[in-house]
Amino acid sequence: MGKHNDVKAVVGKFDRGDFADAMKMATENGLVRDPEVQRAVAFAYMDGCGVEEDPRKAFEWFRMSAEQGDVMSACNLGNCYDIGYGTEQDPANAYAWTEFAADNGSLVAMANLGRIYEMGKGVGKSPEKAFSWYSKAAAYGYADAQYDLGYCYEQGFGVKQDYAKCFELYNKAAAQGHADAQAYLGVCYELGRGTRKSGRRAIAMYRQAAENGSPRGMFLYGRCLETGDFIAQDLDAARRMYEQAAELGDDDAAECLDKLNRR
Repeated sequence: MGKHNDVKAVVGKFDRGDFADAMKMATENGLVRDPEVQRAVAFAYMDGCGVEEDPRKAFEWFRMSAEQGDVMSACNLGNCYDIGYGTEQDPANAYAWTEFAADNGSLVAMANLGRIYEMGKGVGKSPEKAFSWYSKAAAYGYADAQYDLGYCYEQGFGVKQDYAKCFELYNKAAAQGHADAQAYLGVCYELGRGTRKSGRRAIAMYRQAAENGSPRGMFLYGRCLETGDFIAQDLDAARRMYEQAAELGDDDAAECLDKLNRR
């Protein structure tokens, strides 16, 4: 087999969880220095695929691959530095590697870079640059970026507030299964932002978002169950929704749960 086929075979073994065989084959064929193979090793350690999960080793393999110019590894390395996965948090390196990956076409990195500019982590806060990077990724249909761009239009962050564009982008992301976009699309229907008010569609989106794991969707669906808006009142079901959302970090849900429990 040629090198390309050898690399493909090794990566396939890693993906299937055949870690020991994959490492043996990579070593025997001199492929452990190949950036694609290094990336596959990193994902194996990150996901615990055929080997015990090891954040530090995942970070090191992503670093080796990224330093050879692998864009996907650079994106993941930036995220490691951002959240402190396998290494100390380092906003400056998070920005540098994420920017490299974004400049080289990674949609995930473009959206991540937008969030870095939104939060001002490792670089000066810039709503306009955040909006610009979200726009670039959203133009390619990336759901996370469509959701973030929708938020920008909703809040007037880096761009003039535009509820019609907000609704359009939340709708596009929601159609791809983005749970938080589904929740905020429900808000658009409830409040008539960029579309006609529709309680029926609002509750349908809240329910869908909750079922898909959105803490915000759980809170909003729980609120409707508590008040009886758009759906029959059910305090027990509302409590369950609040509990799930609160466990996932939704502060509004935690507050409503406390009030409901003190009734």
